[in-house]
Amino acid sequence: MRLEGDVGLVTVPIGAREKRPVIVSLHGAGSLAEWGCGDWMGPTGGYAFVVCPRTTTERPGRPSSWGSAEEAAKRAETTLARARERYGAWMSDAPPLLVGFSQGAEMAVAVANAARLPFAALFVHEGGYRQQSDALGRLLAGPIRARATCSTWGCGASLPRRLGPHARTADYGPRGHSVGVAGPEITAELTTLVEGLPEWSGLPTARERSPSE
Repeated sequence: MRLEGDVGLVTVPIGAREKRPVIVSLHGAGSLAEWGCGDWMGPTGGYAFVVCPRTTTERPGRPSSWGSAEEAAKRAETTLARARERYGAWMSDAPPLLVGFSQGAEMAVAVANAARLPFAALFVHEGGYRQQSDALGRLLAGPIRARATCSTWGCGASLPRRLGPHARTADYGPRGHSVGVAGPEITAELTTLVEGLPEWSGLPTARERSPSE
């Protein structure tokens, strides 16, 4: 669903009978909010609200990239507020899960490291590890819930070296630069990441969320 002013989109859980958790998804460079929603709706089986901000220059059907972490944080805050205005009665009041892919992963790391947006956990895939290694390493080795994954050649082997031995990382490569190529693994990782968070207690198991054969 497009939100007021087309600042972004939100996917809405169908058939919810209780408040559902929230994901804020930052998309990659040269991409669209629609793609950011599609990336992360699948791993939850449509269980959560997925809030997907647009960049300031993005328009429907016209891909764009993030100009800065400040832009990403402001757009995420605005888009989340618009989503709560419309669906707040069905959205968990707990902080969202912050996720990002490619350039969106870089932005999510910067936003989380600077505490620009309250969040319950951080999940980044395929992006920004070389440039963001210090900040991401601190987040992964710290007390917060965080996960960094990748699916391209050599990424996983170099992550521990860049981020430190205590960084919680996973390598699904070499499969390609996208979220979908590692769908089953990311679904399982997400389940582990949110385990114990009350707002996620009703999340179906990974097997229940997988498409039927």
